[in-house]
Amino acid sequence: MAAFFLNEESRPRIETVLASDTTSTLDFALVEVLNAVWKSYIANKITQTQARFLQEEIERSLNEEIFEILRSWDLSSRALQLSIKHNLAIYDSLFIAACLRTHNSLLTLDGQQKQAAQSEGIKVHSE
Repeated sequence: MAAFFLNEESRPRIETVLASDTTSTLDFALVEVLNAVWKSYIANKITQTQARFLQEEIERSLNEEIFEILRSWDLSSRALQLSIKHNLAIYDSLFIAACLRTHNSLLTLDGQQKQAAQSEGIKVHSE
């Protein structure tokens, strides 16, 4: 999600996947993406004005229900099982648990998360 809003080079591929697949995310997506925006600002990749604009765009997309938002609380038990099984951070396992719950594919740039998701039978879109 951060790569999409920050217009990173993977954005065209992300747009293709978003247009062709059911899209969901977790309830902490705003925090995750705003942290990436902040990091881009600190690294002088974007201006303060751009950061504020991105915040508004992110909040708008979440408020307009472009993404189905899942509660991480509801997925925590399964995510912990996945973390233990795959030696994966709980954060990454929550997205895999969400895919298992919704039967959606996973869009990730993280190799370890991709491998774990595929071993759980999840279709993965990556670079």
